[in-house]
Amino acid sequence: MMIRFLFFFITILLVGIVHTTNAEMTAFYENSYALVIGIDIYPEPKFKNLKSAVADAISVTTFLKDQGFNVITLLNEKATRVSILAEMQNNLARRVQKNDRVLVFFAGHGFTESLSGKDYGYIVPYDGNTSSASYLSMEEIQAQSEKMGFAKHQLFIMDCCFGGLLATRDIPGQTNIPNYIKDVTSRPARQILTAGGTNQRVVDSGSGEHSIFTASLLEALEQSQADQNRDGYITFSEMCSYVVPRATNVYQTPGPGVLPGHGQGEFVFQSPKGAQKPIQEFISNASESFRSESSNVPQKKRPIIKKSNHKTGDLFKEPLTGMELVWISGGCFMMGCDDWAAPCEEFEKPVHEVSLDGFWMGKTEVTQGQWKAVMKDNPAANDSGDTYPVELISWTQALDFIDRLNNQQNEKSPYELPTEAQWEYACRSQGKQEKFSGGNQPHTLAWYNSNSKNMTHPVAKKKSNNLNLLDMSGNVQEWCQDVYAFDAYKRTKPMTLNPVYQGSEPGRVVRGGGWGLTQKYCRCVSRQGMQPEMQSGLVGFRVVKRELINNNLLDKQTRSK
Repeated sequence: MMIRFLFFFITILLVGIVHTTNAEMTAFYENSYALVIGIDIYPEPKFKNLKSAVADAISVTTFLKDQGFNVITLLNEKATRVSILAEMQNNLARRVQKNDRVLVFFAGHGFTESLSGKDYGYIVPYDGNTSSASYLSMEEIQAQSEKMGFAKHQLFIMDCCFGGLLATRDIPGQTNIPNYIKDVTSRPARQILTAGGTNQRVVDSGSGEHSIFTASLLEALEQSQADQNRDGYITFSEMCSYVVPRATNVYQTPGPGVLPGHGQGEFVFQSPKGAQKPIQEFISNASESFRSESSNVPQKKRPIIKKSNHKTGDLFKEPLTGMELVWISGGCFMMGCDDWAAPCEEFEKPVHEVSLDGFWMGKTEVTQGQWKAVMKDNPAANDSGDTYPVELISWTQALDFIDRLNNQQNEKSPYELPTEAQWEYACRSQGKQEKFSGGNQPHTLAWYNSNSKNMTHPVAKKKSNNLNLLDMSGNVQEWCQDVYAFDAYKRTKPMTLNPVYQGSEPGRVVRGGGWGLTQKYCRCVSRQGMQPEMQSGLVGFRVVKRELINNNLLDKQTRSK
């Protein structure tokens, strides 16, 4: 894996999506212009050649053309300092009018230097040398932005380790309010999304031919994964909500912000998939997407939960890895987000009743030591010790670990990833109204961006919940069995027993907060989706067993505290 000081700079002076078939979008916007820059090859030895900047730029170009943008593309030797400035100042600044948007995408090296105690940030053109005077500073870029100031909205997106930003941190807002699109496209916007900050390194190669950041960005936009409310639009807020957790790893932590002149507007793309049909049109077929053990149970009758001789809190120790699992007695609970867990997202609702048989769940996330005992390697980005959670693994790799573990056991019941319902039931101490796993004070319960120092930590260093489970609200996010769907909860039959969503969507569910995420993601009801082959330094897993186990139980005198 190559680390690059990579800067994806998107200046989007946003006022419209043109040539769209959506009449309302053409009413919002008129012309769209884009300057796309990608540099893999640098003559100056100070800057190592990159692997994916040009491929990223080409893919972004394709997407923007599909969105109706008039695109100018500069690759490698075409992307000199003079050429970049000429396109912005002599071309775009002279063409942009009141209701146009301009997008400038830069993929290449970024640079930060400290002068008189202050950080200054630059993008490095093809002909950049050892002197920062040969680069393009943020001050110069802001000056070009002002020259294109007729545009209503501006957005900068940078996939780089980069300091000296002329921006203020900002948390994207809610998008599911009436007339939201009409309102935000009428207001000025000056927005920014960076892949990493000062002293961070951005990963050049990630998913396939793209960097981790741009792969997530293209998923969000090209595949419409960020269209959270299925209204046919992708706002800056929705884009950030999708990209930030997926592009976060031990090297980089993306963050949104606003620039001077921001007026509460939002950059808006049109979703390539368009507005999805109303839930009412397909809810009658919802059961086809769910695996359930109560398909014949009448809706108003709760299913029968298997009885067990075990008591909640019993511990079982897996002999090969030493993993401890906690027995969680079955029951019914109201799954999803309500006022007690606010702010709620649309994809965390509606609240619905589900029932679960009892199960065993890992007391902690799978650690690096436990992973090595089975897999004989360590993929973790932060490989600081055996007690740290394993991360930088895909959903598929987690299943491979579980398959190998099961093949070495004599147990009749296999280990599995938890279902989404099992995970939330356990996180909330058997379905209690706990905002975070164990209470309402995340700082004592979870490692997240406010206390993690941008890294994972050894497991079991924060307080447990009432089931003696640890780190469910933080440290790393955790893979679940279920396919991720925005509207999965709306498709759930009332009082379903042991539900597992198995729709045709490409993503898989990840639950819980993580070291690089905000407090919002630490909520027990928070849910996200990721591609099953995607790896992130923010994502690990824990295991469950559905069936009862009669050996290797820890008695009360030997139970871990």
